Amino acid sequence: MSRTRYIFDAAQGVFRKSVTSISNFIFTALKYILAASALAVLWYIAFALLLSTDLERRLKAENRIYAEQYESMKEDVELLEAVDSGAVLPPLSAPVEDFSVKRAGASVGMRYSPFLGTEAMHGGLDIIGTSGAAVVAAADGTVLEVSRSLKGKGNAVILGHEGGYVTRYAHLGSISVRTGSRVRRGEQIGTIGMSGVSYAPHLHYEILRDSLVLDPALYMPASLSPEEYVELQTLARGSGQSLD
Repeated sequence: MSRTRYIFDAAQGVFRKSVTSISNFIFTALKYILAASALAVLWYIAFALLLSTDLERRLKAENRIYAEQYESMKEDVELLEAVDSGAVLPPLSAPVEDFSVKRAGASVGMRYSPFLGTEAMHGGLDIIGTSGAAVVAAADGTVLEVSRSLKGKGNAVILGHEGGYVTRYAHLGSISVRTGSRVRRGEQIGTIGMSGVSYAPHLHYEILRDSLVLDPALYMPASLSPEEYVELQTLARGSGQSLD
């Protein structure tokens, strides 16, 4: 079966009959379909490489959190082993009154710094609060250092604890202890502020042992329920921006 159409022959000045078979027509159509399909596949590949779907972005973020949590699990195991062996434990209480998981900001790790405009190592846990709220000692200890500054960590207090543990409380609004004094767990040592380089009122809380930076988010079970403790791990590691 064929379809008849006419074309103009400019050389002869006449119309000539042109016959196109159905098979030729189908073959031509298939060529266009295959070409369009190949182009669509190429566009899809380019789109997939350059852009991520919401699901892919969420999965990538979750994978990053799980990778960080895997490292922290080793610290959890070491903490449990310390409990079983009777070793001296690190401070296990929150450094603020009425602490809740919702107040947790970025924890230890590479975080975006609003001041540097890029990622930088964040060595503590940001705890959000209102200016003037009480900051308390996370454990019994001795005041090793009191510093007041308009730069860096601002007004800060460093406490020494049994077992070689050290805690630092930075960006304080005010300080109520002196170097060399003894403090008890829960005793007020200052107030939340935004002294130094601080994006908003908060406490920057650090735990160290022999210069090793520990993640404070792992050491607050005394102030949280088991469910809140697990939630804290996810929130603190999921926060991509620090407040200092």
